[in-house]
Formats: sequence, structure tokens, C-alpha cells
Amino acid sequence: MKGYVLDYINENEINSWSPNKPVFISAQTGMGKNFFIQHVLLRKLHNENVKYESYQEEGKILLLSNRVALNRQGKLQLANLLVDITGDDSYKRQIEKYYTSEGIDKLIIDLGIITVCSYQRLYEDENVQKQNFKYVICDECHFFTSDASFNPFTDEILKIIVKKFHNSTRIYMSATLEDTFNAIISREFTHYNKLKEYNNYDFYCHYYYFQRNFDHINK
Repeated sequence: MKGYVLDYINENEINSWSPNKPVFISAQTGMGKNFFIQHVLLRKLHNENVKYESYQEEGKILLLSNRVALNRQGKLQLANLLVDITGDDSYKRQIEKYYTSEGIDKLIIDLGIITVCSYQRLYEDENVQKQNFKYVICDECHFFTSDASFNPFTDEILKIIVKKFHNSTRIYMSATLEDTFNAIISREFTHYNKLKEYNNYDFYCHYYYFQRNFDHINK
């Protein structure tokens, strides 16, 4: 695929997703993976919650990241975005609550419709594991293989995600997804782990690959 994530993954495409078929988004940095999460998926979920009056745990997103649950700027952007999406002034108080050195660096931040959590904290926190989420997003999911040499728990964390959130639509995003795809798909479908080429898995997952463009780099 050419272009940005938003050019191909819209609300109609999201409606075709289900928990029994994981979603993989392979796109380089700057192609709009996080923009899609914030401005399409988050807004869509909020509108559905309002429409069906079902603003409960099943109408929430769990966003997992290896960067200490996103950086300060990312958390602040999410909080401000929720004020814009919901029109709820109470989110301003949440922004003030978290916009401190202590608050913004917490490993878990619950912003109502979206919970931000690090992979490491998920492994340690059974309370998060017991919650129900409609979408579980594994950002920078190459973590499962890139950190495996010095983090002995990466495979255990992946097992937890697949097992505990089997009723959630699981979304794996990375700029280097091909490096970790087989490790993830073998946990998603253990009885198909003899298949090696990820192109053979089209029947079992949604795989979106966006062509890389390095025209902006000078020699």
C-alpha cells in the first residue's frame, strides 16, 4: 500500500475486524499509525459508546507501549484530544492531574475511554489483565523480539496479551513488523506455528503493509 495509514484503514475497514483475527499494521515512522489510533479509532469508539450508551469497560482501549507507557508529550496529547472528542470539561481536570512530573510518568494512566500502560507494568499488574477492552493496541510491537535478549519476560508478556485479551481486537503496530511477525503469530495461533511465511497467514489475520518512502533523506 502507498500513502498513509489513514488512507486505507477507515471506519468501514475497522468494522471488519474481530477478536479472532489479529490486526497487523506495518508502517514506517511518520506514516500515521498513532494519528490513526487517536483520530479515527478513538473517535469511533467514543461515538459508539454515546450511541449505544455503553460507556463501560467493553468500550475502552488499552494502549501498550515499551516507552514507559508513552512519553510525556504523547500522554498530554491524548488528554487534550479527549477533551476535544468528548466535549467533557472534566478531562481538563485529568490533564491538570497528570500534567506533573510524578503524574505524567506513571506507568499506568486511565483516561476513561483509553488506558495507557507499559508492557512491563502489564506483566506485573493483574488488575489491568482482568479488565475488558474492546481494542488492545501493541505499539512498537517489535519489543517482543528486540528486547528478548535482555528481557526474559517478553514472551510471557505476549502470552498474557493473547490469553487475557482473547475477547479483544488485538492490534500490533511497528515499523519493523517483519522482524517479529512470526513470533507473534505463533502465539496467536499455536497450532499453525509450522508455517513460516507471513503471507500464508492472510486467512487468519488482517495484515496492512505500507510501502516505505525515503525520498526525504538526502545522501
